[in-house]
Order: sequence, then structure tokens, then C-alpha cells
Amino acid sequence: MKNQKLLFLTALLALSGNVQGGQICRSGDFEPVKLELATDQTVLDRQARLQWQRCPQGMSGTQCELGQLERSNIRQAANLVSQANRQGHAGKRDWRLPTVAELSRLVSKKCLNPAIDLKIFPNSPAVEFWGSDSDGAQSGYVDFKDGHVGLDDENLPNAVRLVRDLPAVGKTRGKNRAAR
Repeated sequence: MKNQKLLFLTALLALSGNVQGGQICRSGDFEPVKLELATDQTVLDRQARLQWQRCPQGMSGTQCELGQLERSNIRQAANLVSQANRQGHAGKRDWRLPTVAELSRLVSKKCLNPAIDLKIFPNSPAVEFWGSDSDGAQSGYVDFKDGHVGLDDENLPNAVRLVRDLPAVGKTRGKNRAAR
């Protein structure tokens, strides 16, 4: 299996038309753009109605060039969510860990090492990121080296990228306008 993966990566490198740092991307059209920058700190996925933290926990700056990636066990990851909400990260207080399905939406199927769009998520590391799916002993993760999804012991350290739900279209604060 390792030899097959190495052969695949070697072939992909030979065919690649875009190599940025350690990232390898196939030439040609990329996935339809579904993500857009909202601010220096956040990215929108309007189709899924999600707002993403642009830099993983521990990193910051307009190109996520400051700080150092924090790896956390799942309990520590939950504490990072609470801390981001207390501090009002990007002016919001409803951040959470994404599900594995949500996190998988960020995977670029045309790139490896990392398997993510570095124009949208600059300096994103090719490591495993926690998802919120859990069976009590293991939690889901997405490996951004190659997009692999799996389960990991909740005591092991993985990276964290937070997400929040965008409000429903037409949702208003306060009184219902239709009731007027």
C-alpha cells in the first residue's frame, strides 16, 4: 500500500503543473469555487452556510504567518472553542468544532501536501484536523496531507480549525416583521 501511494505521489508530481512549497497540484481546472474570503480572519462557504476560521488555532496574520500551530487532544480542542467564543473571535461568539463532513468540504481533490486551497487558507499545514464526530473514545479527523478521513484516539494531539453556522437568509433580530 505504501508503495502504491508513493508511486501515485511520484506520478502526480511528474504530471503536476502547480507546485507551491511542498504542495503538489494537478494542472487544469480546479474545483468550482465555493469558498470566499470574508475577512483576513474568516472564509465563507455560502452553499453550506458556514463561516470558517481562516488560520488554524495558534496561527494568525493575513497569511497565517504568525504564531505556531497548536495541536490539541479533543478535550483541549473543546476548551479552545470556549476560549474563542469568550474572546469573540472575528466578532462572533458561536464558534464550534466542525463535523468531519463539513471539514471534508475544505479538501482540494486536486492538491496534496496540503490538500487545501492555499490561496484561501494560506500556510495551512498538511496535518490531521479534529472533527466533532465522536464515539466517546475516538473522534473523527480529516488529514490535510491527502484528504484522508478517519478516527483517532481523543487523547492524541491534532490541529483545530473552527467553524460557525451562518444565519438563515432573511432571519431578523427582534420582532418578526411579518407580524407587523
